[in-house]
Amino acid sequence: MARYRKKPVEIEAWQFTGALDGAPEWLLTAVEGKNVVLTLEGGSTLWINTLEGAMNAIVGDFIIQGVKGEIYPCKADIFQATYDDLEKPAEPQPKVLACDFDAVIAEYHGWKGDFDIGDPLPNVTVALRELQKQGWWICVWTTRSAEAVAEYCDRHKIPINSINEIPFRPYAGRPKIAANVYLDDRGMLFEGEWTEQLVCRILNFKTHWERDAETTEDFTPMPEE
Repeated sequence: MARYRKKPVEIEAWQFTGALDGAPEWLLTAVEGKNVVLTLEGGSTLWINTLEGAMNAIVGDFIIQGVKGEIYPCKADIFQATYDDLEKPAEPQPKVLACDFDAVIAEYHGWKGDFDIGDPLPNVTVALRELQKQGWWICVWTTRSAEAVAEYCDRHKIPINSINEIPFRPYAGRPKIAANVYLDDRGMLFEGEWTEQLVCRILNFKTHWERDAETTEDFTPMPEE
């Protein structure tokens, strides 16, 4: 069976109050043309001639003008579930930190298994809690299993909001989440130009824990006197 998605369309609508005060011009024109009739017997009702025949609207229903000028009623609960108010200011969304897990939240010295995880890095809980206090959404962006990350953060009381998804920023299944800042031990800051120095930095890149391992290997303690 084939599947389809309804195309997004913009419509004009007005909620019926029981009278025509404040009704839009297109509805008043339809009333004058007898395509819409207001009756007051037994409560205010609008009778609307539609392509499917006469339909009625009671107080609280929405009257819709479609893309081809057609007029039809819609129950309030269905209307609210189907349409967004384009004139209503959008609610502000929090800024998003896409935060890697290994070597950023937890100590990491190479992969040892999904649930074999090092200790939390110093100050990580305090820092993430402060970001949340400032209105940031903390999304852990990781290849480690969500189950392992959720269990670890819960056990160590590390404040996060989500793992590998941002509910208010859907991205249609694309692998990269939409964040304001990406914090990753394997990340590099791109300054806007591809240069020879940048290529050199990429070729010689090492994570902080790889550099620490080299420093430890190179360290030779001084002999005691």
